[in-house]
Amino acid sequence: MYIIQSILSFVLIPKPSQPLSYKVKSSEFICYLFELTSIDQVSELLQPVKKEHHTANHHCWAWRWVVCSEDELRVDEHQSDDGEPRGTAGYPILHRLHHHEIVNTLAVVVRYFGETKLGKSGLIEAYSGVTELAINASDMIRFQGGYELRIHNPYDQENLVKQWLHHQQLSVLNNEFGIGVERQLFIPKEQKQAVQDSLSGWEHRGIILNWSELKLIESATN
Repeated sequence: MYIIQSILSFVLIPKPSQPLSYKVKSSEFICYLFELTSIDQVSELLQPVKKEHHTANHHCWAWRWVVCSEDELRVDEHQSDDGEPRGTAGYPILHRLHHHEIVNTLAVVVRYFGETKLGKSGLIEAYSGVTELAINASDMIRFQGGYELRIHNPYDQENLVKQWLHHQQLSVLNNEFGIGVERQLFIPKEQKQAVQDSLSGWEHRGIILNWSELKLIESATN
């Protein structure tokens, strides 16, 4: 577990990818990558893989999950060697996820032992290599840590809001026009304080500001 001090972006796997097979000498390694929507999914996703590959010798895995709390993003992570020598399977899988800044993802690698021992260095290379190949073969969606800001303004303040938006160069997620105008904006984590300062006094103009909690939001650069 560690705390992210400066969030730029992450990549997430949008949907379960096709498993990728990789052979080293006489052993076969099969890697699955799954998007996680909650930590509770880990066991739910592992069981079908274990059932399908019930004759495999090992079902090793690693996951990373972002926890949002107040103004802090923390990554929880865990891994399992599932009977392989300590540090030769789960950690190499986790290291690949870490290297690519992949979060909210479970990686599972199934091994069918081919009667030829690979040694510790060979196992590390195999588990790392098949995970790397699966990542490179998967479509990724880039996410960013930040806040949703909803601005509701009367029409007589529309010019003020438009000028402010032009100056701030922020991403507008949605516009709604009704009794007044409501906009939904994305504010990157590191810009929140500056944006708050620039909005000082707007409440007195009849403008309503609502901030979300810190969250991961799909990046506009996808």
